[in-house]
Amino acid sequence: MFRQLLPAFLLMAFSAVSVTALPKLGAAGDRLAVIFPPGVTLAWGIKRIAAAGGTAIGAGAFDNVIIAIPHRHDFPDRARAEGAVLILAANGFTGCLGNPGT
Repeated sequence: MFRQLLPAFLLMAFSAVSVTALPKLGAAGDRLAVIFPPGVTLAWGIKRIAAAGGTAIGAGAFDNVIIAIPHRHDFPDRARAEGAVLILAANGFTGCLGNPGT
């Protein structure tokens, strides 16, 4: 029985370690990577970021990944309400962010 459940336990352990290793979201003014569902246009995402109380300062490698600076302490919650599926501190995440200098 343990052998059948081993993949599930490994996935659970990997997920727990991955989530705790993610950089914590900072205060207002820190750069965040706001990730919307696939298929979202860049213009739509920028409008959603503005509605959530932030400013888009760059685009990622894909249109659904946008770098933003929040102007409100509740920006992550508001961005999720506007359709964002994931919000990460932009520091150290350069794979999907395109040019790291943006």
